[in-house]
Amino acid sequence: WIAFPYKGALHLGKPPIPRESTETYRFPFTSFNILVPHRDPVCERTIHHVLQTVQPDIVHIVHFLGYPLSLFEAVLGTGKPVVMTFHDYYAIHPFYTLEGCGDPREALTPEYSVKVLGSDLSSYVRQRVEFLGRVMEHVPYLTVPSPYLARRLSGVYPNRFSVVEYGIEPFAVPPRIRDWKPFRFGFFGSLLPQKGWDSLLEPFRRVRARHP
Repeated sequence: WIAFPYKGALHLGKPPIPRESTETYRFPFTSFNILVPHRDPVCERTIHHVLQTVQPDIVHIVHFLGYPLSLFEAVLGTGKPVVMTFHDYYAIHPFYTLEGCGDPREALTPEYSVKVLGSDLSSYVRQRVEFLGRVMEHVPYLTVPSPYLARRLSGVYPNRFSVVEYGIEPFAVPPRIRDWKPFRFGFFGSLLPQKGWDSLLEPFRRVRARHP
């Protein structure tokens, strides 16, 4: 089963699940921005109901954006094995891209909070990190898709993160190109600086200047 919050409801279904599918069950759920509370009675009732209904043998938390932090208490309370996968820096700071932050520990400072959130919410951020640190002590499997992300998270959480790279369907190796024609470069990804697209601008400017 897969559960995910979307448009004021917690959707529950079996994969594959298109977001607008009518084949999912919908339960009441509070919508949050990136600043989620520790508790929310509506969400907690739904989370407990879903866990009791599904009776999972293992729980894999792929992301927890949009959930109150009490999600972890409910999941760990089942006594079932738990896996957590981290794809970004949401465990360190609600502003999960950490733009403009060289050292992850800087994200816990009042200065960074004011910079990205508009006010000093560093107390909330530190309490959140402390809580998640305690949660991770009870989660035996913490996985990340790259050694780089493991190093960044370890700067705040002294835990052992296992690297499990993203998997893709196997495909046939394309034939080698021998007769080169005009070369086209494609970038797939978000237009965020940390995705690396801006590092392509200067080289392509130089190429165009030399080979208009």
